[in-house]
Amino acid sequence: MVLKGVIDSGILTPHLGGIVREIETAGFVWVRSFTTPDIAGLLASSCGAGLEKGLFARRRPGVYDIRGALPHLDDLHAWVDGVQHGEAVSLLTGPRPRLIKAAFYDKRRDGVWSLPWHQDTSVCVRAKRDVAGFDPWTERDGRFYAGAPAGVLERIVTVRLHLDRCLLEDGAMEVVPGSHCAGRRDPRICIETGERAESYRCLAAVGDALLMRPLLIHRSPAVKGGGPRRVIHLEFTSQELPGGLCWWEPPASG
Repeated sequence: MVLKGVIDSGILTPHLGGIVREIETAGFVWVRSFTTPDIAGLLASSCGAGLEKGLFARRRPGVYDIRGALPHLDDLHAWVDGVQHGEAVSLLTGPRPRLIKAAFYDKRRDGVWSLPWHQDTSVCVRAKRDVAGFDPWTERDGRFYAGAPAGVLERIVTVRLHLDRCLLEDGAMEVVPGSHCAGRRDPRICIETGERAESYRCLAAVGDALLMRPLLIHRSPAVKGGGPRRVIHLEFTSQELPGGLCWWEPPASG
């Protein structure tokens, strides 16, 4: 079954103004029932098929790059395309948003893991260039990653779709509301901020989506319960990069 029209913009339209206001103020907003449990189940099956076929690139335990595999997984590809061209993403990024990251998180697949308080500051580009504000640089699997300046990160929106119910014992993500407003912070400051500030635990039902800014300080605790905790993580932006830098694009599917 190929998913068609999986994002019903008519459902979101009356709430778009509130979504924009909330994400700019708090740095995140929930869209409950962003997709139906049935569609979430189909997407989970599609991700499972991608893993079984070896289509996903494992980046670290429980984290898989799925962007290059999308043309080979019809259900997943159709859903991501629907999100990319939906009204919510366009309002938060500007016109003609592009997909710059697609990942599948399966927090139980490779054992128990966690992440400390941090911001998502790295972007993937086609080639390394000496451009002010882009630092530090790393290279993995022939791809170049740079810490991006706040002006770039502020124009990216992340969509995290929950494929399973996520309670406290499932390693629900924790965020510091409003922390994105301070710009890009030193990693030590992120940890200090998270430890002393009031935080919010991101509990979710199947099909709920969290929309957030990458500069929002957040952490991912270890799973303590027995259930799965699978998330599709997408990042979008409409901007071009400065100084001749170009967003990395997966090779065209043959």
